[in-house]
Amino acid sequence: MSVPISSLSGAVSGILSGVFISSAGALAQVPNADLACYLHTPDGVQFDLSALCGGFSESAEVILQTGDVQVTLRWDTADDLDLYVQDPAGDEVYFGNTSIPSGGLLDVDANAGCAARMAAPVENIFWPTGEGVPGDYIVTVDLFSHCGPETPINFTITTLVKGVTTSQSGTVSATQSSLSFPFSFPTDDATAADATLPTELPTDTASTLPALP
Repeated sequence: MSVPISSLSGAVSGILSGVFISSAGALAQVPNADLACYLHTPDGVQFDLSALCGGFSESAEVILQTGDVQVTLRWDTADDLDLYVQDPAGDEVYFGNTSIPSGGLLDVDANAGCAARMAAPVENIFWPTGEGVPGDYIVTVDLFSHCGPETPINFTITTLVKGVTTSQSGTVSATQSSLSFPFSFPTDDATAADATLPTELPTDTASTLPALP
């Protein structure tokens, strides 16, 4: 959901080096292909900050936060894909629940509602250094909405777990709108290689997503 800047009502208390600070903490400034920008509050509200931000070039890079665990979704269309990561306790980080008790945080949400389209769409969920929880995680990529022709959308998922990076590719479409797959965060006596993604993304696993707000 996007809200015009006139509805901000003092939520932004300062601007420092291109990062907007609110009463709820630091919020990411994200460039997109329409030379607009927005910020996402912890309760899932998106504010349009086009009037405050200068123009961005389409090649501008989004700064992604990282830590013990980082899961990054990338694709190359105007469609709205969403990234979900469920932690070992069963709590899930996504656009409607941007932080969970184990420390997981969503810091970038792309093409939300087809309204603010990024030149190079990316979504990112991470657990800060020292806050990774050992156990089994589930990543889900969901096609929230086509924003153009209803053609299959290729994506890449990159996971960083205790310094080990693994990448996988997959496809979502009108007939296969989500893909889910597991990875593990190893205990101290296990190697990070144990945390890598499976060699192939499963095609027969449907995600049970939480009700949208």
